[in-house]
Amino acid sequence: MKEAEQLIISIDNKVKHLVSLRKKDQDEIQSLRNKILEYQNIMNDQQQTITQLEEKIKIIKITKSLEKGKENIDAKKKINEMVREIDKCIGMLNS
Repeated sequence: MKEAEQLIISIDNKVKHLVSLRKKDQDEIQSLRNKILEYQNIMNDQQQTITQLEEKIKIIKITKSLEKGKENIDAKKKINEMVREIDKCIGMLNS
């Protein structure tokens, strides 16, 4: 009879230990799920930041290309003005 009682006590202790381990594992799983959610939120925020920065880069590139285009137009205008001035000067010299 004592052997049966000791066996039952041993089984009971092992079950309690397993229940304790299961609880610990469940707590750890919940903690990891919370971390996953936190990291997903961080990742979403960073993705939004990346998207915003990419848009800013596009705008800057467009702005710079327009500025270069304006510089080219301004340079062409100045050259044309100089050519007209030179033509006027030549015309005055020939008169």
